[in-house]
Amino acid sequence: MEPNSETSRYFQVTRWSFFATLLRICAMHSSRPHSFYYVTRLLRPGVILNTFGGRDAVKRLSYLLSKNADEDAAVASICKEFYLEAEMIDQIWHNASRFVNPQEHMIYSVEIEGQLGHVVDNCFVIGGKVYRGESVESIVEGWDMPEDELHQVTEWEWFELQLELKYLEALLRGQALAQGPPEFLVLPCIGDDKGIRCNIAGQGVVKLFDETKDKKAIRKVLDPMFNEGVRQIESVLESLPGLRARIDLDRDVRLQAVDTPSICGEVYLSVKDGNEQWLYAAD
Repeated sequence: MEPNSETSRYFQVTRWSFFATLLRICAMHSSRPHSFYYVTRLLRPGVILNTFGGRDAVKRLSYLLSKNADEDAAVASICKEFYLEAEMIDQIWHNASRFVNPQEHMIYSVEIEGQLGHVVDNCFVIGGKVYRGESVESIVEGWDMPEDELHQVTEWEWFELQLELKYLEALLRGQALAQGPPEFLVLPCIGDDKGIRCNIAGQGVVKLFDETKDKKAIRKVLDPMFNEGVRQIESVLESLPGLRARIDLDRDVRLQAVDTPSICGEVYLSVKDGNEQWLYAAD
């Protein structure tokens, strides 16, 4: 039986670490490369920093200022708007409402490049109040921090969350750095069938299979990227000894070359436990 949530032993993390992980995933789902990004990180138990930026943020702030809005009010407004716009926030808040108060624990900031940079330079919003000319560390110094508690999840559930983070980070980074569609993306993930996968996706895959019909030549290009994906999966398992002992990376990880990162992407090559399936017209 392959490892899954039902057969995995329990694993304890702090509730703030668990919440921050969910929030990071939510932020990445909400980001739009080149136009809007949303980054969140746990500074310490009780303090979460949310940062917004990109072209959409510039446009919205420009509009608010064109209406002669007070600069502090504009900054506070855009933080609230972009945060409430984020996908899945309501669900995340519902799960965390027992211990998270957005008026006390959440810090917002906006990063604007170019001519509007002075407006939000070193500027943070907490509970609607704008702080200028201070560091986050100085703002939260002396705060009455809530006590942290342990949150119990299965090792498999934590493993799934960490792989989703790696998948989203690789996807967003690849899209942001590429001038056009990314050539190759290394995307470790959990499939719809709950199987462990390492997908290689992008226009480079399509081009490789269109121009190269020799299977050995194709594997020579793909194998280093497959190996990198497996190393990323192994790095997540290092903190999960029970699950690591039950997962054989050669046996349990399916390696796939796909044309797009989406769940509807066409699979060109699938490899598991040494068995190859060539699903594209390669000789």
